[in-house]
Amino acid sequence: MYDPATDALTFRLGGTVYLAFATSGGYTYTSDGAAWTDDTQDTKYLAFWDDRLWGIDSTGQLWFSLAIGVETNDAQLQLPNGYVTDLLVGRDGNGDEILYAASKVGLFAHDIGNQRFVQTGLMLPRNDDAGVGCVNWRDAIYFPAGESIYKYQAGGGG
Repeated sequence: MYDPATDALTFRLGGTVYLAFATSGGYTYTSDGAAWTDDTQDTKYLAFWDDRLWGIDSTGQLWFSLAIGVETNDAQLQLPNGYVTDLLVGRDGNGDEILYAASKVGLFAHDIGNQRFVQTGLMLPRNDDAGVGCVNWRDAIYFPAGESIYKYQAGGGG
């Protein structure tokens, strides 16, 4: 079974390349593969965008880090606890990359200027596996739910 919490994320922050992954108690990272650091910031999923490390916890609280190990809370996804199923980068209607949070009921776009999540046109009846393993490919987000996969393309009617 696909477990996004075990997926490693490689990114460059402050001139240093890191490898990180979410754990049950936060996230773990390394810059050399020899020394590992456990951060206790509650984290279920990680993404890298806008020269920041982003994380979201099971309550839907989004945070970002400009310096590894120093997190700042951002938007709160207004859904019940446990509804977040992924965090990823995709294109908005203008073609710019933004953050998206996948959930058991659909896809939400992060509005960085207003520190909030905005409901997209991809909303579905609740499904416990909806959004698990979302992928951005060829400028569209592919969103699994049940036995279906939905293609979401902002501004493209998709």
